[in-house]
Amino acid sequence: MSKSGTIPTSWARVRLDSVAFVQTGIAKGKAVHEPSIELPYLRVANVQAGYLNLNEIKTIELPTRLVTRYQLKQGDVLLTEGGDFDKLGRGTVWNSQIECCLHQNHVFAVRPNHNVLSSEFLSYLTGSEYGRRYFLSCAKQTTNLASINSSQLKAFPVLLPSIEEQKRIVAVLKQADTAIDLTEQLIAAKQQRKKGLMQRLLTGQVRFPGFDGAWEKVNLGKIAIEHDGIKTGPFGSQLHASEYVEKGVPVVMPKDLVNLRVSHRTIAQVSQDKADKLSHQLLQEGDIIFGRRGEIGRCALITEDDLPSLCGTGCLRFRPTSSIDSSFIAYLLRLPKTIAWLNRNAVGQTMLNLNSSILRDLPLDIPELAEQKLIGDFFEKVDSEIQLLQQKRDLLQQQKKGLMQQLLTGKVRVPV
Repeated sequence: MSKSGTIPTSWARVRLDSVAFVQTGIAKGKAVHEPSIELPYLRVANVQAGYLNLNEIKTIELPTRLVTRYQLKQGDVLLTEGGDFDKLGRGTVWNSQIECCLHQNHVFAVRPNHNVLSSEFLSYLTGSEYGRRYFLSCAKQTTNLASINSSQLKAFPVLLPSIEEQKRIVAVLKQADTAIDLTEQLIAAKQQRKKGLMQRLLTGQVRFPGFDGAWEKVNLGKIAIEHDGIKTGPFGSQLHASEYVEKGVPVVMPKDLVNLRVSHRTIAQVSQDKADKLSHQLLQEGDIIFGRRGEIGRCALITEDDLPSLCGTGCLRFRPTSSIDSSFIAYLLRLPKTIAWLNRNAVGQTMLNLNSSILRDLPLDIPELAEQKLIGDFFEKVDSEIQLLQQKRDLLQQQKKGLMQQLLTGKVRVPV
């Protein structure tokens, strides 16, 4: 809904400063030469979209006479000044989680007149597509950054139904939030359980029934064959940036390796003709891809869904032999002790790097193939359960976004 869009006749559109007080925060770095006090304060990092991250709270010294000026009050709506585009206008409601807490000058505290404007309703409205469009339309923007000032925030056009209707809208959106929160808690619980099971099953501390044989100590180079990835870049490469196309065969880059899967975040692609010329370097199902640099231990298992694709620069490819289950090896590579070994043996000063010889020497403990398959299949099922929950969460978030767009602009009304 645009700023000039229609709203229900019983609603009003008013400036924010006519129904709320906008309080700016305290600036850091000022010397204090009078009676003072040290108090906790909120930074941009503490204020997230829809919640507060209070894991790290810093303190600031200020004159005692200014405490009331910068102190947060129950029901204040916290909004960030900006930064990255996704941080523009994000915020949540302050519920006095910390006693006598202040806020930094990059965080606004909006104090609604609760007779006409609900804090929760305002927080949902500023965080909706309607609010985002307003803030982007008036924000000062540079490359990847955007910010608003207090004057622009005060001029925010609040869509204002009756306080009773605001409460009904908030109740519906809170139900959506509850469903999302419960799903995220399930995801976190399953991920934590998986972490503990990996530590026990992948080290032989716990065995499946029927298996009691000793595990073999081997190096990765003994159970997986190394294959080179294609080189990319301007100097002596087989593939130049100019050869990337909009649609074609994907090239797997280090940033694409996320949680043992390929996400194709970089979406580098080459033409089919180019891929045909590099056919001997096409990835196969079961290949394991390592990132050479950056986050040590970043890797992915290539599945049928990833094909066809090529292994790009900055990646190393290993293909397990027929006596090794690829899924088992992939999960084994995510064990903390494996990642710790890779960090100890990586080379480089400003940025750690892995090379083929390091990976070939990586020590691993391997059971017989049948037990490998059981363990690999087990964790694939666990990951499938987590993935289904993540898909459910994403769907719930999309549904909430649609609800916000409809309810907060009056396109759909909540019945009494």
